[in-house]
Amino acid sequence: MLLSLDHVIIRSATPAETLAQLAERAGAPILAHVEDVRGMASGIVRAGTVDIEVLRLGDDPGSTRCVSSAVSTRTVSVWPPA
Repeated sequence: MLLSLDHVIIRSATPAETLAQLAERAGAPILAHVEDVRGMASGIVRAGTVDIEVLRLGDDPGSTRCVSSAVSTRTVSVWPPA
């Protein structure tokens, strides 16, 4: 089994500002501009093969200290040889 990093989530009290800074500093294209739906706001930039999602959950600025990541798995068959 081969593990690969799929995306990283950065929690921010100001996701639109954070997304803009990531896009500008890293030269990363914005895949999804920040949308606010029922107290949750999210936007995504692409950094090579990894998507970086900027996320705000609710209105609690104290809950923005967490950074998490997601790992996807792929099964690679190496036997028998081709």
